[in-house]
Amino acid sequence: MRIAEKAAIGISWAVTMAIGCTLLAGLSPRQSPVEAAGTRALLFAVLMTCVYVIGYQAYKHQAVGGALSSAPGARAYWPALKLAVVEQVIVVVLASLVLDFGQTLHAALVSVAAYWVAVCIIVLRRPTSPTRGDILLVKYGLFVVLIVVMTAGTVYWTWLGRW
Repeated sequence: MRIAEKAAIGISWAVTMAIGCTLLAGLSPRQSPVEAAGTRALLFAVLMTCVYVIGYQAYKHQAVGGALSSAPGARAYWPALKLAVVEQVIVVVLASLVLDFGQTLHAALVSVAAYWVAVCIIVLRRPTSPTRGDILLVKYGLFVVLIVVMTAGTVYWTWLGRW
């Protein structure tokens, strides 16, 4: 990995820490503001550092593909992407029908956004040579992301005392 890539990752981490910790410290929960703000900011910093380390390790060990083209490997993504779009429509429509003041719909939309970021990373990293795992993640990754977002979101908002 080149120095420029390492510097970009380091700058991205520093900006994420600065913005995230500042915003979290600004929220005022029902507990004492200073203690809660420090705890939230520390938890955010630890979790995001873990995410960056795991992402860096995954990035380091991936094979680099060429440009997205009509190569046989690139065509392997299309059926998975079509299925993913159908799954998303179904999930968002069903989430919008739940009568919980939009909380389920919000979690579904956050999951869809996170899912497409992951799909873009997968497709851009290996456009012509997808592995079986890449295709499976594109096909069914939305459900994994949805479960993680709904679970983590519920725990987080309950911890803040807002749910």
